[in-house]
Amino acid sequence: MSGAGQDPLAAFRLAGRAALVTGASSGLGVRIAGTLGAAGAEVVLTGRSADRLRRRAATMAGSPLVVPGDLRDPAFRAALVDAVRDRHGHLDVLVNSAGVCDDGALEDQSLRDVTGIIDLDLVAVVDLCRLAGPLLFGRPGAAVINIASIFGMISSGAGMAGYHAAKGGLVTFTRHLAEQWGGRGVRVNALAPGFFPTPLTGELADRDQRRRISARTPWAGSPTSPSSTGRCCSWRRTRRATSPGTCSPWTAAGPPRDASCANGAHHSAERAGAVGGRIWRPGAAGAPRARTGNGWGPTT
Repeated sequence: MSGAGQDPLAAFRLAGRAALVTGASSGLGVRIAGTLGAAGAEVVLTGRSADRLRRRAATMAGSPLVVPGDLRDPAFRAALVDAVRDRHGHLDVLVNSAGVCDDGALEDQSLRDVTGIIDLDLVAVVDLCRLAGPLLFGRPGAAVINIASIFGMISSGAGMAGYHAAKGGLVTFTRHLAEQWGGRGVRVNALAPGFFPTPLTGELADRDQRRRISARTPWAGSPTSPSSTGRCCSWRRTRRATSPGTCSPWTAAGPPRDASCANGAHHSAERAGAVGGRIWRPGAAGAPRARTGNGWGPTT
């Protein structure tokens, strides 16, 4: 508990921390970059649209670094990490937010269609972690946050074979890396949101789609917003969240009632999920509580 005169948000301040956010020119990446910047982090933004990255950087505090490029290119991934090293000499937060989605029946897709999805949504994440690891090691409270998807744990029922394969692999990769890097002081977690309004989902402009989402979601309220996921991402970065851990994006209606858990339990909610070593949910008084092998307990 914070004493009199103490800043209750001090644990969430990121002043002096360097953060790399991929996919920062669109969707969740835009909000996550802004949230980390507002918390005081020095943010490196990357994405394919140089113009959108620069416009985003112009709205942020500090001196964000813009490094546009295609993460499917191994040479660019190496150059990106070199740019982080040259600017900061270290890395405290890596957010792997870049992603694309396929559409249509698998048998109607070319191999290039499928591998293009997997190269960005999975291979690029694995390789960035490989390259950025040495910059994270030894940094106090270092964290990797992978943006997975609820469809890495359940089927969408739609033609998204490459996306399902990549996000499912990302969920397992996150668990593996959390185990490997936890002992080196790096927390590795994933957020697994459902649908929210971004260019990738057509801003959820299709009313029939919104009705289907609501019908499959066991609580009232609007779909998860990019802002709520951005705030959740910032919370995952703080030391109040232990490793390995999880976090479910909250909606205006409150937290999910049935978040997916790391041990493979069933996930019945479509809008938001969680993966990793633990499950987080609010306690009776609204404080986060962690579910471990010993049951529910406070996170602090």
